Amino acid sequence: MQFKVQGFSYNSNTSPATSRWLWCLGVIPAALVVFSSAALASPSATTGKAISGQCAACHGSDGVAVNSQYPNLAGQHYPYLVQQLEAFKSGKRKSPIMHAMASGLSKKQIKDLADYYASLNNISCSKGKH
Repeated sequence: MQFKVQGFSYNSNTSPATSRWLWCLGVIPAALVVFSSAALASPSATTGKAISGQCAACHGSDGVAVNSQYPNLAGQHYPYLVQQLEAFKSGKRKSPIMHAMASGLSKKQIKDLADYYASLNNISCSKGKH
């Protein structure tokens, strides 16, 4: 059996140490590309909207809460939304309801939700309500 990895030939006579080195030479860069591309993917407001269904129950379908006890999310700053969701998820910010909602979110989902709500206009602010 013979194949090449980045210009190096491998065959059944290649030493085990060299085989492991060649394997790592091919696998490690591939793994870095796969995992880093997911982590570096830019936030998506479209994806955020698609996963915002549970948020709408309290914060409104357009990010403007119908009940004043819940904050409006529409038009909030992206970094603030990410920070708050991460704080709810970690338990740093205390709210049993929000901890339950945020604890199942990945970092990418948190960024997507933040991007979605940051992209919306806060209608209530333009009408003089906060």
